Amino acid sequence: MVSGSAVELLALRRWPGRRDLAWCATGLALGAGLAVWYRVYLGCAAWPSDLRAFAPTALLIGGAEELVYRGYMQGRLRPLGSTGTVLATSAFHAAYKGALFAGPRGAASAGTLVVLVGFTFGVGALLGVMRERSGSLWPCLLTHGLFDVLVYGETPMAPWWVWG
Repeated sequence: MVSGSAVELLALRRWPGRRDLAWCATGLALGAGLAVWYRVYLGCAAWPSDLRAFAPTALLIGGAEELVYRGYMQGRLRPLGSTGTVLATSAFHAAYKGALFAGPRGAASAGTLVVLVGFTFGVGALLGVMRERSGSLWPCLLTHGLFDVLVYGETPMAPWWVWG
């Protein structure tokens, strides 16, 4: 069991200083690069043409997922060791996304679901390693937030999976 404050558990010890800026820059580059790849995979333009009213909500959704998976869950599973913790949180996040998009409203094809779950697991592992190495959740929050804004930010209203 992990003890300490919520700030320690979530690895939000402080706003990143100069020492942490490289991790934050890496997170922003990773978020932008993954968003471009995913948008092209979906058949969209590589970069959004504009951002609409849903963009701030997309940012908050990505941040909330990071607080849950790389923050709280990764903090709580610390007794599994670094590798076990990263793999477990990545698997839980991928299972959540798979269940969300496989459900009746999602009805994702098997091939699409495999790509989504694999992508979510792989990126989750990258984010987990980033949290472990940096000692901070901030780079993960920036990565996921930017990814969601770039992928979903030009959507005029919330996609079905937000309100289910």
